[in-house]
Amino acid sequence: MVKSALPTTITAAGQTVTYSFLVTNTGNVSLTNPVVTDTAFTGTGTPSSITCPAITLAPGGSTTCTSTYVATQADADAGTISNTATATATPPPGDGAPTSEPSTATVTVTPGPAITLVKSASPSTITAAGQTVTYSFVVTNSGNVTLTDATVTDGTFSGTGTRPSITCPPAPLRWPLAHR
Repeated sequence: MVKSALPTTITAAGQTVTYSFLVTNTGNVSLTNPVVTDTAFTGTGTPSSITCPAITLAPGGSTTCTSTYVATQADADAGTISNTATATATPPPGDGAPTSEPSTATVTVTPGPAITLVKSASPSTITAAGQTVTYSFVVTNSGNVTLTDATVTDGTFSGTGTRPSITCPPAPLRWPLAHR
């Protein structure tokens, strides 16, 4: 059995990977009803059931079984999804069921960390000294991996009073999530 994945590279959580399992009868007797079993999977979600056609495989014959998986944010943060499987089929009566060697397919998640910031002031106009201006900063994870420890540094301040102190919640910024 040869396992493959399409696409082999993804860029974000929520993308679907289709696994194909090419099952070939390398023996000298016909086999029926091929079955593929995942034996190791590093994804954090659950792949769909593997579907194989209910057919007879003559010696040298092959068929393709399939399964799909939707990548999670934890998969994107890990950077790869690895999946290993084996195949078996029903032999004629009296023969032992053959099991293939394991085959592995790995999907790479291309990391793309990115962050955006939108600053606003309320009120946007003041009429007298002593009025309070509240600055808000919306920090958004616009990349595809979880970011931690978001900080905002105010580069320019033209006021004559004390520069405002900026605090951000300590929670991680998962994609796509914003802190206000």
